[in-house]
Amino acid sequence: MDKCGWRESISTSNIKAKYASDFQSDRFTSKFSNPQPKNRGHHLQRAHGDKMKSLIIESISFGADDLSEFHPEINDNFFVSFDVIISTKDGHMSSFYQATFCTVNWLTSELKNINSLFLSRVIVVDFFDAELIKDEIKSIVNKINSYELSTKESFRSLSKFLTWEFDDLI
Repeated sequence: MDKCGWRESISTSNIKAKYASDFQSDRFTSKFSNPQPKNRGHHLQRAHGDKMKSLIIESISFGADDLSEFHPEINDNFFVSFDVIISTKDGHMSSFYQATFCTVNWLTSELKNINSLFLSRVIVVDFFDAELIKDEIKSIVNKINSYELSTKESFRSLSKFLTWEFDDLI
């Protein structure tokens, strides 16, 4: 187990043992049979006692400013990343993310100067509205909570939508 209480569901020695027992069974009489363990995945499973914990948004900010204090120079033409801290309801675990938003006008103006634009984990809106941005981030967190994943899987799943502090470590 690592310090977060997670363990791999199948170790390499278990897989080898499973293959060996399959070869010895009557199921594999042909020399061309390819035994497959029933549970081959390297997925993470919850360690004993770990329960799924709902995630909540602790804060959304732009540098030192809270989201409610931020205002772009041009309300309908911007590209900005907000710092988001998401934690478990009990506050025992938290992670840092960045939520990136841009407008259709910003995309249009960027595409005038270049032929293509690669965007990943960017949410496109018509104009800046702090409540809309907060609601979009909440809906992402609520969607992940609805899957009833383990806490670690929930934090990892958020990285499909938001940039996560551990993205380069996965």
